[in-house]
Amino acid sequence: MVFPGNDATPELPLRLGGRVLLFDAANRVLLMEDSDPADPGKGSWWITPGGGVEDGENPADAARRELLEETGLAVDAVHGPLGTSEFILTFRGVRTLQRDTFFHATAPDSAVQEVSLTTAEQASLKGSRWWSLAEVEAARVPVFPSDLAGLIRAAQSTAQANRPKPTGQGHNQH
Repeated sequence: MVFPGNDATPELPLRLGGRVLLFDAANRVLLMEDSDPADPGKGSWWITPGGGVEDGENPADAARRELLEETGLAVDAVHGPLGTSEFILTFRGVRTLQRDTFFHATAPDSAVQEVSLTTAEQASLKGSRWWSLAEVEAARVPVFPSDLAGLIRAAQSTAQANRPKPTGQGHNQH
């Protein structure tokens, strides 16, 4: 697929990814500060936990696995997908067409431990923190995907719609 305004070719390798909008009890989303050690001039940016789909995985499986590897947080399931993001990525000197599928989940707790980072991830990931929607919307640093705030709102709306509705039981009726 060729995108206007760039020099992508049909031969550009496709890299599929699964990413998680992970929410804590305060409805904040976890973001990780990432960088490209091969190009320190790029600075750093903030992304959701996640990564590449491995053989035999689907994007949801990859999102759950990467979440555990990058944060030490295991979730029973991820919900969605919320949407996808497709862009040309140059990372560690390699150009790919990156297609990320986004899911959402609730954190079992908010203690993040980078337990199973690859050597490459250890070199590029600088840390993590929990962000409110307002902080994401007001961010003066690069945050990806560009419509992260829209994905957060979609996840919050979906979670709200799936909450159990009061049945009216236990109330005195006259």
